[in-house]
Amino acid sequence: MQKTLKPYYMETFMVKKPNDSEWRFERKFVTEPWLIGHIKAWLSSHPAGFSEIYHTRTVNNIYLDSPTNRFFWENIDGLAERKKVRLRWYGPLYQCIEPTLEFKLKRGVVGAKESYKGAKLDITPHLRNEDLHRYFKTCDFPAHVKETLKSLEMRLINRYQRQYYLSLDSNFRITLDTELEYFETHGSKAKQIEWEPKLIIELKYNKQHEDKATKIMQNLNVRLTKNSKYVTGFSLNH
Repeated sequence: MQKTLKPYYMETFMVKKPNDSEWRFERKFVTEPWLIGHIKAWLSSHPAGFSEIYHTRTVNNIYLDSPTNRFFWENIDGLAERKKVRLRWYGPLYQCIEPTLEFKLKRGVVGAKESYKGAKLDITPHLRNEDLHRYFKTCDFPAHVKETLKSLEMRLINRYQRQYYLSLDSNFRITLDTELEYFETHGSKAKQIEWEPKLIIELKYNKQHEDKATKIMQNLNVRLTKNSKYVTGFSLNH
């Protein structure tokens, strides 16, 4: 019997293929937010010499997906190669800002990112898909990016607090995400749908440092897990 393909397999998605050197490991660990003091103490005494490299920032994202919710289902179905598309900015949720368009690509446990700086966009609670499509036409994006964006729609807004740490040799970066909030994007106005009490720890490093990565997370009693903020928020919103 011939296998019936899900609708999203039929969709085309044009994106630049990263070079081998652009792929990096992104390992996530999820724990309780009240443990953040313990985690920060662990980082401050770590033999790799982690130090905070930015002030704590509020990260905001608008996630885009296809009419069949392709990127959501790629993750749910556990495909080795999967994608996410988002607009990202920092600070207040509603403001006039030049967001960054990001194509997040995953291949197994490694990821790569294609980023483009956007034009000015007035982000309000009443932002709609037609507003975004008009906005994309004003941006200086490559032709293949603009073509892909034509078929994408807003699916979710989320935001969280992020703290950044870098090892002394600059080979390992750890981020701590707390105060996760999710907002629906259908209807006449964006509306908060969930506040998630989690601490998400992410360890990022290039492929050539894989042999040292296990030692980095030693003595930290948290579990490596699969975690997608987009999948979590989308599931709450639909």
